[in-house]
Amino acid sequence: MKILDISKWQPVVDYAKTAKDIDGVILRIGITYWGEQDMDIDPYFEQHYNGFKAEGVPVGAYYYSAADTIEVAKAEAEFCMTLLKSKQFELPIFYDVENNERQGSLSKDLLTQITDTFCNILEENNYYVGYYSYTAWLLSKFDTEFLSERHTLWKADYREDFDTSIPCDMHQYTSSGNVLGIEGNVDINNCFKDYITIIKENELNGIGEYTVPDVDENEINALQKQYAELEKKYNSLRLALSELLKESV
Repeated sequence: MKILDISKWQPVVDYAKTAKDIDGVILRIGITYWGEQDMDIDPYFEQHYNGFKAEGVPVGAYYYSAADTIEVAKAEAEFCMTLLKSKQFELPIFYDVENNERQGSLSKDLLTQITDTFCNILEENNYYVGYYSYTAWLLSKFDTEFLSERHTLWKADYREDFDTSIPCDMHQYTSSGNVLGIEGNVDINNCFKDYITIIKENELNGIGEYTVPDVDENEINALQKQYAELEKKYNSLRLALSELLKESV
């Protein structure tokens, strides 16, 4: 599958055109700013989510982390879930772990625990979760054998002769790709796992939770009749009030 990933850095998208050129999209849902570790939604997430959903494109999300403690990772997970609430994602939710300012000096054990903590919290709440980073960090800063047994891996490696010693389920192979409907370079990924089927069959990521209930036609007619009667009473009261106001002048 050809998967696009975008964020606020792609503010203008012709969703109908882009939909014809991709098999799915991963949207940045939020970010922790590394200075004060403030957490915020990506300002274009809602627009991108609604735009691609309207075109029937499978959607996933990623959260950019700046967690340097287990406590911050827990807070990021809780915040991320508030953004995911009442939405449906056919592709996984990924934890983007690559922030050098906050995480570059952390031990392999701690960064592995941070990543595992975030993923576990979302998984406990019925989300299909993975982690994202690039090859140099995966080789030196994660216990990838431990993590990849528990969570799906999305790996970035732009080299033509890229490292294959760390298996992944999705490979971001370029940041200089092009797709219809978006001007400029974008990230493009090859996806090797049938996430859509797994998520749908297990009703994860909000799938199956937010369905429109069946309503009896007679019930609809009765409600419409009640509304018409209430509207008639409202108009009568408004007219009576108007007459009273005229008399009081």
